[in-house]
Amino acid sequence: MKLHYYSHASFQIITDAGFRLLSDPWVYNPVSNTLWQFPECRIRKPEYTDQDALYISHSHSDHFCPDTLRHFRRDIPIVIRQYGDHDNPLRPILRQMGFTQLIELEHLQTCELAPGLVVTLYADLDTYDSSLVIEADGATVFHQNDCMLDPEDASMIGERHNLDVALLGLVNSSIYPTFFDMDPARKAVETDRRRIKVLARTADFARRLNARYVIPNASDMVYVRFPETDSMLGPHATDMAAYFREHGLFSQVVTMSPGDVFDVANPHTDYQPAYASHEQLLEQLAELRARPHVQAMIDKLERWESEFVFDSRAFVRRLQDYAQWATANWAALFAERFAEVEQPRYVVELHLADTGLADLDLRIDVDYRAGRFQVSQLSAPGTDFDMRLSGRHRYFEMFRRGVFAFDDIRAGWLLIQRPGDFNKAEVGFWHLMMCYSNFILQHPDGEDRLLPRPFAERVAKCLEE
Repeated sequence: MKLHYYSHASFQIITDAGFRLLSDPWVYNPVSNTLWQFPECRIRKPEYTDQDALYISHSHSDHFCPDTLRHFRRDIPIVIRQYGDHDNPLRPILRQMGFTQLIELEHLQTCELAPGLVVTLYADLDTYDSSLVIEADGATVFHQNDCMLDPEDASMIGERHNLDVALLGLVNSSIYPTFFDMDPARKAVETDRRRIKVLARTADFARRLNARYVIPNASDMVYVRFPETDSMLGPHATDMAAYFREHGLFSQVVTMSPGDVFDVANPHTDYQPAYASHEQLLEQLAELRARPHVQAMIDKLERWESEFVFDSRAFVRRLQDYAQWATANWAALFAERFAEVEQPRYVVELHLADTGLADLDLRIDVDYRAGRFQVSQLSAPGTDFDMRLSGRHRYFEMFRRGVFAFDDIRAGWLLIQRPGDFNKAEVGFWHLMMCYSNFILQHPDGEDRLLPRPFAERVAKCLEE
């Protein structure tokens, strides 16, 4: 078995028989109009799309990119996690795009994709993420993606599978504390704390998995339109390698760059990382932003976004329609995952503003005890809330029309204020807002635009080149 690293979380797993499984295809920059994979994918279109099967781990735009998927043949088998009918973030879009061979696996379910190639899916039941164990040619690889399984799950995987390689996600970009409303000094402290937490968590995961080699990935994404966030990026591959050496961990960290190939049967580890330090990363990012095609892309996106004129009445009506639907389908949306939320209610204030337009303030009330989701207008911002979200009108108009999913808006287009700590009640709120995108897809209304989400005409390098 060989592992061909494409970019971000995209690996091509190649068996000795020549079967090719590609994970999380993403080549277009940017997604969410700001997230840029860096360094970029070096694989050309004929090779990129010549695959035997795909695996899509979850619905975040840096792992699930419809613009990239449209280049693949529609009968290619695609492995995804099995979700419910009301809250499935992948199946409706893939079906609408014309893909016919969806292989939906439950948590712990195993499937033989091809003779001698067996995959087992492991899911984080509190989120929409999934991970995959791939077994072929006497070798076993674990692909984590962004799936933050419990430590006990990592131990179980390590015991059930004799892992040779663990592809572990570092997830260097994060909305916390990057887009939270807090004092700059505290934000710097929280950034350092998060970096240490990510490294410690990944090291503990690797220790429990007991894989001989660890390949960091999903640690190469930046907010290209927000250079001020560069200082808040998390750890990268060389940080992880240094951390493992300092703590005497068994697993050897392999720092691959896009285009590198790792042969599990005949491994070598003398790869050159894309950048060896945070300072080097910052220098390369400055060069990236200075490229004419990147500047042209940003200018075109800004012009395109400005064309979305906010319709406050339509937005409120649509959100209230969804609130009624979510309340009626509460059990199907939440099942048992949120049955034990300790906080009975979660209140969110949503403040929308933009130049030349009236502000809009909404109160979103999630009542876990009653199984109810309510939306009402506020005359002015209040003080009784668990979270406050502030954003520009235009991005929520894009959200209403289905051009943006809520996770797109979270990728830099919201300022978040949370007086308390992160808890499961907040997870439930994000869950509800993610399901709103499915609601738009399944219940189109007026100007609502059906997914998959089309972006502006592109200027950046892409598969057409």
